[in-house]
Amino acid sequence: MSKRIKKASMQDIADYVGVSKNTVSLAVNNKPGVSDKRRAEILQAARMLHYGGLGTLANDAGDTVLVVAPSYVVDDRQFYPEIIWEVEQAARHEGLSMILTNITQSMQEHATLPALLRDRVPRGIILLGVLPPTYVARLLASELRVIHVDTYDIETPCPSVVTDNLVGAAQLVRYLHSQGHRDIGFIGPIRMTTSVFERWMGFQFAMRERDLPINQAHCLLDGSYYVADDAEISSFLDRVVPNLPAAWFCGNDRMATTLIHALTARGIRVPDDVSVAGFDDADTAVQVLPKLTTMRVRRDLLAANAVRILCASEWSANPPIRLCVVPELVVRDSVAPYPLLAETYMPR
Repeated sequence: MSKRIKKASMQDIADYVGVSKNTVSLAVNNKPGVSDKRRAEILQAARMLHYGGLGTLANDAGDTVLVVAPSYVVDDRQFYPEIIWEVEQAARHEGLSMILTNITQSMQEHATLPALLRDRVPRGIILLGVLPPTYVARLLASELRVIHVDTYDIETPCPSVVTDNLVGAAQLVRYLHSQGHRDIGFIGPIRMTTSVFERWMGFQFAMRERDLPINQAHCLLDGSYYVADDAEISSFLDRVVPNLPAAWFCGNDRMATTLIHALTARGIRVPDDVSVAGFDDADTAVQVLPKLTTMRVRRDLLAANAVRILCASEWSANPPIRLCVVPELVVRDSVAPYPLLAETYMPR
């Protein structure tokens, strides 16, 4: 017999996603009037909150992919929903279902595994977002198939599917240089995530490759602003203005968007006075004005490859593999050619 968990209401789902109750009703009843992306977001929330039959746990072992993520990933509305949506599609293609579970701060501190693991043995676990090494080690000790997506933990080796951040960052710097920019700053907390650190390394590589000096005064490398803290970036600008670089490379699109807003508030025009580029191609990249030049993280390929590896007949986590997916340059409006030295950009 199936085991059921306390159901949520449609209003609970509506409040969680930030939509109307009517929109939730259309989505869960598979009726028109809701975009595919919004429908997926609502269904994901419904599963996580255990709405109706969507929260039912089956007895069959190995029929699910469990996505384990900290709260900042679960609550995100810009970048991670597409990865979760793509995981669900890839899992469905393999004849599996997907369950998303939120790892709270308390669970992280006490290394508490999701309650779902007491009720079933999933085909595998996808780690999404940054979790403490102790928690990753706890999951690996379960002897289940575990794979990291979008990031990885250096201290606790684990199979992973990630973006080739170094190559992507170098490509973006080469593009900025092709537009005549020589003085390029970097904004990103390099100690917060491996992805931002790798983008910093790619930035440095391409700057040195092109014999471009790195002005440390134009680089913000410390802090806790991975999700784009207005105060830290604003304080940084207070120290830098009016000695601006020609362009800024931001470690993700949230930071780039925050930077654009802070510059605009000071009367500094983007891209007329300074160009700004990001990384990820999150939803915010086309919501901000000017629209953001960025590197598109191939979330579809990250998800599809992670599920493919989890479902492979042969599995070995020792030594762990790391599959890198190359991002794509997306040119929009936030970067303008510098008055001199612009050339036609040819990616390499």
